[in-house]
Amino acid sequence: KKAKSILSKETNVMQHTVKKGCRVTIVGDIHGQIPDLLHIFHLNGLPSARNSYIFNGDWVDRGIQGCEVVLVIFAFKILFPRNVFLNRGNHEAVDINDFSGFLDECRDKYDEEVYYEFNEAFSTCPLATIIDEKVFVVHGGLPRVDMKVNSLYQINRKITEVDYEHPDHCILADLIWSDPEEYLQGRVPNTRRGAGQLFGPDVLAKFLALNDFHTVVRSHEAKQEGYEYLWGERLITVFSASNYCGSQGNDGAVLVYEHGLTRKIISWNLSNTSLLAVSGTYSRFNFRVSTKKTKNGGDSVKSILLKKLSKIIQDNRLPLIDSFEKVSKNGVIQRSVWANVLKEVLELEKVPFLMFQRLLGVPFYGVDAKHKGPIDYMQWLLHFNDLSKRKKKSENERSKSFSISKKSSLSERVSKMEAYMKLISLGDAKAAAAEMTNLEKFLATHTSRITSLFRYFDFDGDGLITRMDLRTGLQSIAEVYKEEFQDDDVDKLINRIFGGTNFKI
Repeated sequence: KKAKSILSKETNVMQHTVKKGCRVTIVGDIHGQIPDLLHIFHLNGLPSARNSYIFNGDWVDRGIQGCEVVLVIFAFKILFPRNVFLNRGNHEAVDINDFSGFLDECRDKYDEEVYYEFNEAFSTCPLATIIDEKVFVVHGGLPRVDMKVNSLYQINRKITEVDYEHPDHCILADLIWSDPEEYLQGRVPNTRRGAGQLFGPDVLAKFLALNDFHTVVRSHEAKQEGYEYLWGERLITVFSASNYCGSQGNDGAVLVYEHGLTRKIISWNLSNTSLLAVSGTYSRFNFRVSTKKTKNGGDSVKSILLKKLSKIIQDNRLPLIDSFEKVSKNGVIQRSVWANVLKEVLELEKVPFLMFQRLLGVPFYGVDAKHKGPIDYMQWLLHFNDLSKRKKKSENERSKSFSISKKSSLSERVSKMEAYMKLISLGDAKAAAAEMTNLEKFLATHTSRITSLFRYFDFDGDGLITRMDLRTGLQSIAEVYKEEFQDDDVDKLINRIFGGTNFKI
């Protein structure tokens, strides 16, 4: 409440001057990874009157110590209100953090009232900070129209839930959601994320000229080295959550400006920091959480936890389907509903399933192709369909288990495709035509699922899947299912699809 009181008196865009002998450090996304925040202070010093900080949004979600991260930066805001700046990110809003982990975290540690208090405070955070009248620091990117920064002072920022269709919310959404697109000219809607804009170098150049700036610094995107220079270093991305989500292996970085706007990057990699790097006990998993290998070189606790979760989900597929069907008649559910059903059916109230989405094989893009959109729960449950271990079910049970009643499984259809190709190569056109008819029926029936799968692999959103896209997607899956899907399987499947060529799908 004290932080909210201070923040609510600040303007939409804050100004900071770096005096002689002082510096200001821009911290990118932290996402609940408090080891990274503490490591930044270890490397760069605690906030003070001479050591200012700009925390550039996305403090919560994904990691499991978002509460602690926010409490630490709020405490420093109270201590040094003129030297600690808090720019709002897209995760500092109810419409995102209620299903990305922070709501579950607050429920586990406190209650929903605390969660809403946090979001009330987030709504008072400024949208940007200007350093020495030349460097514009914002979480996401640039607005949908060319404008002077003075116009941003008129925006009503004090909203907890962003309505992306509301005209008064559009500019705010652009500032916290937009991304640069290296080879784009102009702007287009950011369909990859479902909000904000994609903007090119010409848009940046015009914005800098209109406002007499020389650099825009933003966050919002994970970068392998923790930072990225773009367009002659006029746009800099800084991302501070190293080994993001405990699986990405990226560096974290901060950007430091000293007097005279000389700058330097500080980077690190806490490769042992993971999604589960916190002491505690999850009700049904009776062990202390750690990310280290066991003394005999066995699996890490994260791996053990995921195996246990996967086994529990596999054993409860039928009750899960029954519960999913009660809340959805079309096979699609919102992620918050998905998490609540899992907690109820599996009796795992303290497991933050929304934070485990990626680890449990839930793609970032939903069936509507939007970032974190709704889930096809039958498609997701196929991850846990272990045919070699599952007992035979009655016909009645089997009809409940699969949305494709009395039709061949996907693996059988893949075999059909191979059979078709073989028949073509043998010159048996009649048999091949019959096989193609079956395939066409399958494709027509399951277009949305196939499209959703293709979109998962289409990382840059250009409508094409390259060999590298496929490798990235498969390696992400292999990271979750290490026992079933090894690196050689990735290579074999890529070669099976692409052969020795570099064509695009």
